[in-house]
Amino acid sequence: MRGVRCSPTGEISISTESAPEGPGVRVQVRSAGICGSDLSYIRAGAIPVILGHEFAGVTEDGIAVAVQPNWPCGTCSACASGSSQRCELSMKRLHGLVGLDGGFADEVLVDASLLRHLPSGLIPENAALAEPAAVALHVLARAGVSAGDRVLVVGAGSIGLMAAAAAADRGVDVQVLARHPHQAEAAQALGLQPVETADGDAFDRVVDAAGSATAMQTAIGASGGGATIASIGSSGWSPALDERALFKELSFVASIFYTQQEFVQALELLARHPQIVDTVITHRFPLAEAARAVEVAGARGDDRAIKVLIQP
Repeated sequence: MRGVRCSPTGEISISTESAPEGPGVRVQVRSAGICGSDLSYIRAGAIPVILGHEFAGVTEDGIAVAVQPNWPCGTCSACASGSSQRCELSMKRLHGLVGLDGGFADEVLVDASLLRHLPSGLIPENAALAEPAAVALHVLARAGVSAGDRVLVVGAGSIGLMAAAAAADRGVDVQVLARHPHQAEAAQALGLQPVETADGDAFDRVVDAAGSATAMQTAIGASGGGATIASIGSSGWSPALDERALFKELSFVASIFYTQQEFVQALELLARHPQIVDTVITHRFPLAEAARAVEVAGARGDDRAIKVLIQP
């Protein structure tokens, strides 16, 4: 079979791999998404496994599934408390990034506990979007978003757009700060309100969906007194606070991964709102063109990319 790997210098190549063997369920991959964290790790040349932690496909007996890529142990204190996203073992066996081969391949072997059946209305060719959608749902939960809040999402990549769409789905007043014109157009296509600036607008909850120092500064400026900022990040994440956070008495929370329930809710969100799939997925490439797919995903504004999929 074929698999996509990166060299220590960040070069993408298609390798010939032995078919995966051992315990688990064999999944024929139908879609795999390129994430910002993938791009960061690729630039660092730091991925020793087949790439791709956002993926979906079909099992050998024909069942359409999305794969939750982080494999928690189920027995540690984090798992026992319902916070399996913080399981230390799951950080060491994450399909496509750490320890386990991922979905940029013709097929992959996964533990049965990681399979999530697709709801009606969502096909495996689109279901790779479930993983970033689950990230979006978790950051909303960490922010404590509820009815009546004024919410700002800083960053209009796939996670930012889906976080805003999920907030709007709950009837929350939400605005999206987009960096690129095509991201603002995508926000409008989802019925959201894109804004060019939000400093001083006194939002109750701010989601930093960019994970950059600049985004954090924007989030602090847009927060009202007593507001909560929830931030996601990837490799190289280093947000910086300043005295405004002190004088506004802001609460800051970080967000990593998602719970199993949130992953299932993400699938349901995508099935309920097919316009999310149609808007957020902007590019699709065959596996043989993985290097070009990574290039387009990294260019973002130049190629008007939001979510780029690889489809074996």
